[in-house]
Amino acid sequence: ALHFMSHAAAAFFSFFSFLLLFSQKMKKEVKKMMFLAGIFSAFSIVIDKSLFLISLFLIFYSFIFRERRFFLLGFSLAILPLFLYNASTFKGIFEFGSAYIDREIYRSAYPQSTFSVKIIKAGLGTELESILRYFHFIPSLPNIFIIYRILFDPYRGFFFYSPIFLLSIFGLVEMFKKFKIEAILILFILISFLCIISMRKNWWGGYCFGERYLLPIVPFFTLPLIFSYKKFKKIFILLFIVSAAINFLGLQPAEDWAYDWNNMDVSKEWQNKQNSFQIIRNPLLEHYLPLTLKYGPRSNIFEQLINGYVSIDIRFPP
Repeated sequence: ALHFMSHAAAAFFSFFSFLLLFSQKMKKEVKKMMFLAGIFSAFSIVIDKSLFLISLFLIFYSFIFRERRFFLLGFSLAILPLFLYNASTFKGIFEFGSAYIDREIYRSAYPQSTFSVKIIKAGLGTELESILRYFHFIPSLPNIFIIYRILFDPYRGFFFYSPIFLLSIFGLVEMFKKFKIEAILILFILISFLCIISMRKNWWGGYCFGERYLLPIVPFFTLPLIFSYKKFKKIFILLFIVSAAINFLGLQPAEDWAYDWNNMDVSKEWQNKQNSFQIIRNPLLEHYLPLTLKYGPRSNIFEQLINGYVSIDIRFPP
């Protein structure tokens, strides 16, 4: 991409908010920490609107604490500027700029969801309709085939690219024995993200390495690894090495095979095959590994600076 992606920064604030809350459970609650946790949770939404799901879970989580009012106060104060901006610029506090994308240009890539029409007819208001338009939902319920691809498919599957996180599933079981609420919270975050992403037309995340839409759950999924390490130490080390090697391949320029840039839409092959368990493509073996064997590890920023390029495009080699 030619711009800074929001997922990493938003994931940082979201997970930091959770850690602050979690730490208060381990010791005497500190009002300042609760207040700061609320601010960080709101910051994650300001940076990336999709993090509202995690923030919603964190708000519910905060109600187990005696000083929850300070979390809610921090959250409210930090989210207020975004709502004021939306209200002054658009039609309401939940109106976002992305909902006004030029559909004459992106009519295929980002179709108007029929969910929006149903929402209006049901009399639920334009606020919710704006949120649906922001996330570019397609007229579909959560798709089990897409959920499978997001998690396990060779085309950017979360566990396929980072098999170390398979141990997080076992870690959640162990974590549940000691921290039931937190384990359930992490599981709900994963399920909600999978359902939401599976309803998006470009569920794979566009031009990138791996499933970027799942990036916000990565720090949450590292926590259960702590509980699985002792029980699966040898497997942990093996999967860590394999995961590191796979992600090392990501130093090459990315691919976006699922997208037809000529028609600005999902490719016909993908639309015909994605609602199945059929393997369509394997970028690791077909794209990243051959490039790594040919060029070795790469840094497009460094290479373009060496070659005298002033305007740096990190998507392609010089």
